[in-house]
Amino acid sequence: MVKLRVRPPVLTVDLRQAFEQFLDEQGDRIFIRSDLARYLYPLTEPRSRGGAGYLADLLIRQSCEEGKLVRRGHRYWGRPGSRRRLLSGAEIEELDVPVELIVRTRVPEKWLAADLETGELWVAGVTRQWVRLPAPARLEVLHALSGVSAGKGDGGKDRTV
Repeated sequence: MVKLRVRPPVLTVDLRQAFEQFLDEQGDRIFIRSDLARYLYPLTEPRSRGGAGYLADLLIRQSCEEGKLVRRGHRYWGRPGSRRRLLSGAEIEELDVPVELIVRTRVPEKWLAADLETGELWVAGVTRQWVRLPAPARLEVLHALSGVSAGKGDGGKDRTV
């Protein structure tokens, strides 16, 4: 059996310029690797989704080393800066160091955390870990939240620190 080796795509000046254009179009918004790969795909010769993904990885890695990009969460990337744009369009200040948020409660399963930048929803589980809420369950949560009035609550039994 003969194994064929596929050469990785070459990073050309045109691809670097396309990457800079992609970053300019993104502005302060965060993006994921597949967004960049999708942008680069039409520019690969021959057309290759794997090649576009390889180039996206390479460009992200080089840009991080140069200080042009920083990781903005589990799989998100963005330009370094002190402001973040929420889904609502509002901008908020980014801290220099991560902060730990602690919720003290006797009923962890009732808590919900929303990432207002990415739209991800997280629920607390019995394992005392935050778990990403699957997409089908989001509608149920949003429906439940739409019926919550400002006067309802737990009577102050739980508190955040």
